[in-house]
Amino acid sequence: MYNRENYGIFMYITKDEDTDDYFKRFTKIEINGKPWEVQTVDRLSTPGIIMVHLKEDFENLLEKEIEKEKQEEKEKEEIKPVVKPYIDGPTIVYPYGEETYAVVGAEEGD
Repeated sequence: MYNRENYGIFMYITKDEDTDDYFKRFTKIEINGKPWEVQTVDRLSTPGIIMVHLKEDFENLLEKEIEKEKQEEKEKEEIKPVVKPYIDGPTIVYPYGEETYAVVGAEEGD
């Protein structure tokens, strides 16, 4: 049985604060929909340029689905509108009149 080694690529990136902090060994990235893992990072050979050696990596669909669900839940929590509680009902009350009021936007215990 013969198994070919994973593909590898070299990538040249402009060296700045963001790229210098992001690219470290074993960092996983996605290029054109395919997963890659950083194997080595050369910051010294060429001033101003980072040379990154990437190895083809596997895709864990279950882990990806769990991350997607967590992200969706987080977005739902962030979207929740903030409503200030107020009393809903008529502003004018007549003598001997009966009016009904409701507190809107307050959660139980507020």
